Amino acid sequence: GEGAIERVRHNYLSISEIVGLEFGENKLFGLAGIGVRASVYSNTIVSSPSFLLNDGTTVQGYKWELDYLNLIDVSALLRLGVGFRSEKGNVFQISGVYDFGLTKINQSETPSRHRNISILIGFKRAITWSSKD
Repeated sequence: GEGAIERVRHNYLSISEIVGLEFGENKLFGLAGIGVRASVYSNTIVSSPSFLLNDGTTVQGYKWELDYLNLIDVSALLRLGVGFRSEKGNVFQISGVYDFGLTKINQSETPSRHRNISILIGFKRAITWSSKD
């Protein structure tokens, strides 16, 4: 069958830290930052849906779990974005983060490293209160 699909999904638990700057003093401002992500490997799931061969035979889909990657993965992060600050102090931000693996994720003859692009959307609401004496 042509067009058969196999999906490989690697699962990690990750913690990220990005340090950065906001630049521009108007309502619209820029964001830039660098950071690091540490990840612990959990498992890999390989799956394929059922599909039909050219002769009409149906091949059943499958799913199995593997455990073959390195336990720890460390990545460098680069963040670029823009934000909008309202007069009430609320902030809306959108940014992109490029994730570049610093460690090899496997031990094969052709080692691999993670590459990832994420889009982050955020909203910060200003909370104010007054105390009555």
